[in-house]
Amino acid sequence: MKRKIVIIILILIVVFIGYNYFKAVDVEVEDVTIKDFSKETVLTGNLILVNQATVKSKISGEIKEVKVTDGQQVVKGDFLMKIDSSEYYQNYTVIEKDVEKAVSALDQYIDLNRDNMGDSDIIHARNMLEVSLQQAKSRQVASSIGFNDYTLTAPITGKFYFVNSLELKVGEYVTLNSVVGKIYNNDKLQVKVGVTPDEFSALEGVTMVKVQIEGYDKKVNAIINQISDAIGKNDNGDDVLFVTFDIFDLVDDIYKKDGLSCKVYIEKQVGNMLSVPFSAVFSEKSKDYLYLVKDNKVIKTEIFILDDFGEYISIKDQNIKENDKVVKINVEGLKDGKRVKYN
Repeated sequence: MKRKIVIIILILIVVFIGYNYFKAVDVEVEDVTIKDFSKETVLTGNLILVNQATVKSKISGEIKEVKVTDGQQVVKGDFLMKIDSSEYYQNYTVIEKDVEKAVSALDQYIDLNRDNMGDSDIIHARNMLEVSLQQAKSRQVASSIGFNDYTLTAPITGKFYFVNSLELKVGEYVTLNSVVGKIYNNDKLQVKVGVTPDEFSALEGVTMVKVQIEGYDKKVNAIINQISDAIGKNDNGDDVLFVTFDIFDLVDDIYKKDGLSCKVYIEKQVGNMLSVPFSAVFSEKSKDYLYLVKDNKVIKTEIFILDDFGEYISIKDQNIKENDKVVKINVEGLKDGKRVKYN
């Protein structure tokens, strides 16, 4: 009796296992299709105001007059400020004595060595004397600025800003080559981006990009101007090539904002790609697979992914062809050869 019970239990187990093995699982399938995709890549760079100029004082002296305010629009040649140049006037006699010493030293050299010098040597010495005289005269001309107050003018057209927006006042002292301000012109803007090798493919075949400057809602149009030959490093230490984009839309009130962070949006059209749903793909041991459906059975098939477009993935046409059916939903739990049913 016990033996019969054991046999019956074994039969039931075999039937149960067989039923579950051969029972068709409900799945949702989708055909493999050829699709056109649009992919957006976002890069980060910095704004460059190409036309800008640093305004420096060419002399040391006290400011006698200021004709510009912080943020004022100026035109090339506009009068900015006047600086007292009396220090240079006082040094004029010193420079004049330098000229006399140079002339005297060279004359003495020729007189002392005349007997040992040929005509060519004398000519050479006198040429040296002429050069020294010209150099001395140029110093005299430079010093002649001392006869009048020095006028500082705008080297380019744009908006003038004092250093740290601290306006200089009459009576303040400036030194030789000290920076008194900068002028920015927004008629030519660029963005410089460090592009990694993985990101560089996004630029292939692209002529137009969109740029969004930090603090500005509107995206502006830009085109590639230059790609550097030398490899550099970004902030993360990655190897990059620096790409410069020209912005050709006018951006208002962008003065004094050199170096602002920018987002560069690259939209690329990719056509005629064999595609499958993202949900159909699963990974095992660093390889990617999906389940093809043939004769109501699933076949575990390795695939080779080209790109990810969100809901769909483009793949190589290897092992898969257009109109093949793949399991889209209920992939988990399936095994190779499992019977499935679908509408």
